[in-house]
Amino acid sequence: MRRTALVLLLVACAGMPGCMNGWLYKDYKLPIVSNMRNTPRGTRMVELDSMHVEIPYTHGAVNAEMWSRAIGDAAKQNGLHEVYFADLHTIAWFGSLYRRETIEVWGD
Repeated sequence: MRRTALVLLLVACAGMPGCMNGWLYKDYKLPIVSNMRNTPRGTRMVELDSMHVEIPYTHGAVNAEMWSRAIGDAAKQNGLHEVYFADLHTIAWFGSLYRRETIEVWGD
């Protein structure tokens, strides 16, 4: 009985890394706009941060998001007159229970 339980545990653990890929930590960057044909890069970059905390296993699924990611407001505050494109950089921990997103806005 004990040996069977150990074998089942080892088989279950052997399959977990594939299922849990990226659960502990993720770090990736994606373009917000995918049509980049003939788009200039610009000379300046502005970063907008956002932090998201989620507790999904509560009765009401508690979520909190801090800081603004309004691209137009950030561009105006940092002196960008033209916005060419933006990228979304995401760092997530523990299955996205904690997630920090940074939008990188490029323009002049």
